[in-house]
Parts: sequence; structure tokens; C-alpha cells
Amino acid sequence: MSTHTKTLPIEALQFLAPAELQPAVENSQRTLSGLAYAGGVITDHGYFDRVAFDLSTTRIDGNIPLLFGHDHSKTVGVVTSSQIQENIQIQAKLFTDFDTDSQSIAAKADAGLNWQMSVGIWPGEILDVKAGSQIELNQQTFEGPLTVFKNNRIREVSVVALGADHKTSAQVFNGGTQI
Repeated sequence: MSTHTKTLPIEALQFLAPAELQPAVENSQRTLSGLAYAGGVITDHGYFDRVAFDLSTTRIDGNIPLLFGHDHSKTVGVVTSSQIQENIQIQAKLFTDFDTDSQSIAAKADAGLNWQMSVGIWPGEILDVKAGSQIELNQQTFEGPLTVFKNNRIREVSVVALGADHKTSAQVFNGGTQI
């Protein structure tokens, strides 16, 4: 099947209503920065009563997805850099130029919502600290009973309204300036 493309002279185009053509508007890059894990004991995990992550054995491999609410079908950005010491801090690029969930996150932040964060951590080892025992983690001392994730790999970071770690926070920026 052959197709033919025909170029019409500009005079051949007729508009039924006035049309005003605007130059393309460059979309301002929206970024997100925040505390993804404060380094302490999490008591609202959902499965574990008390859990902490050994950050000295935790890694992030490359740029990982930024998700909305741990939903793998809602990739709202990409984590572009991270710092893991006694806590986890990240910087991310939001996909606001083409993703409606990203646009919603930015718009709600602009309207005053204080987003929190959550980290998708896959442990290599799980350690149970018994009641009455102590463990040094993330430059702090914790008492058992406690579940500790060690040799961890972070596979995603999520933007959430309520994080299991209530000390987390996320700030949305526009062109490098916080809104």
C-alpha cells in the first residue's frame, strides 16, 4: 500500500474561527528534595512492630524510581542523588511535564500540603534484637525488642501523605527554588 503526502500552500488553509498561535512555553523543571528515613525506630510499619534499618550496610544502585504511595504503576519521578549516613536524604526530578500524578503532587505542595516520604528497602538479612538487649545503629543506641534490616538495597522511594516514619519530609521546588 502506498501513501502520498501532499503539501498544501498556506493559502489553502482556512480556519472557521480566529486562531492565535502561541510560542511553546518551556515547562519549568520541578524537583523534590527530602528526608526519606530519619534513621530511628519505625513503629507504624504495618508488618513489623518495631523496625530499624542499618544504614551503614544500605545502598542505592543508580537512579531509582520515585513512586507515588509505593504503587509500581505510578512512577512520578526519578531519584537523581542520595546521601546515606545516619539518615537517608534524596533529591529527585518530578515528571510534571507529562505525568498527571506528578503534577498533582506539585500542585498540592504549592497549595500547602507537607508531603512525607517512604523508602522501599529490600533487606539482605533480618536480625532480631531481643528484649533487654541493645544495638548501635545509625549513630544511635536502640533497645530490643527490635527487628533490624541489614545489607539493604533501596529499590524505590515514595512520596506519601503519611509515612511510617513520621519524621520524613519532602519539599517540592520549581527551577531550584522552594515553593
